[in-house]
Amino acid sequence: MSDSPLYISVALLPSLVSSGSLAEHCGAVVIDTLRFTTTAVQALSAGALTVRAVGEIDMAVAWAEQSSDPKPLLCGERNCRPIAGFQLGNSPLEYLVERVDGHHLVFTTTNGTRALKATRLHVDCVLAALVNRAAVAEYLASSKLSYWQLIAAGTDGHVAGEDTITAGAIIDHLLAFPGNRSIFLDDSAWLALDCWRQANDLPNLSSYLMKYLGLVHLMQAGYDNDILFASKLDLLSVVPRRIEIDLDHHVFHRLC
Repeated sequence: MSDSPLYISVALLPSLVSSGSLAEHCGAVVIDTLRFTTTAVQALSAGALTVRAVGEIDMAVAWAEQSSDPKPLLCGERNCRPIAGFQLGNSPLEYLVERVDGHHLVFTTTNGTRALKATRLHVDCVLAALVNRAAVAEYLASSKLSYWQLIAAGTDGHVAGEDTITAGAIIDHLLAFPGNRSIFLDDSAWLALDCWRQANDLPNLSSYLMKYLGLVHLMQAGYDNDILFASKLDLLSVVPRRIEIDLDHHVFHRLC
């Protein structure tokens, strides 16, 4: 484990991500708690071989059509709803061992997969949610990198409360993690940490999160159980880490 200082910044939207030379020395943590990153963590935990994230539906379809042996599963959503012709949506509850074990997955979602465009220059990239909060924090603590940006996907171009709180939860665990690294936070990271600590003081995290716009949309679409699942702190130990990037294709596999 490195004992060099660790600098943490938070981008509350992908459009606020640092670019250029800073990004080239930075790792990225992409957060779309409801629901892409939660679902990706669950899928890899259930035995999926890889998660390939692309920005648009036609890109996902084109990749699936040119791939074979085994043919990947098309996964994702638009505006909370499953995409016609896709095998799976974006609910983590769909991603059971019997459905995805041994399969490659191609994902496209409204916010999460598109947020990955902001990470093309980053030297490392992982996916985070509340369900793998501790595992991600411990990965950052043991990383040789000194700079990490936590990038919230947001909702339709607006700051998402649940993503901000997830960033704060990761930071809170990182600060408590034993080790010799000094940790420095930017103002957005402190803001996220304050949001998390306020939420964590309450008896029911999922109920607290339900006031946020993205969760309202999910409840209107009938996905209340997804919210309950996504609110389960430290449920899973998988860290999805990027192993390939090609234009707007980002491929993740399972780190334990």
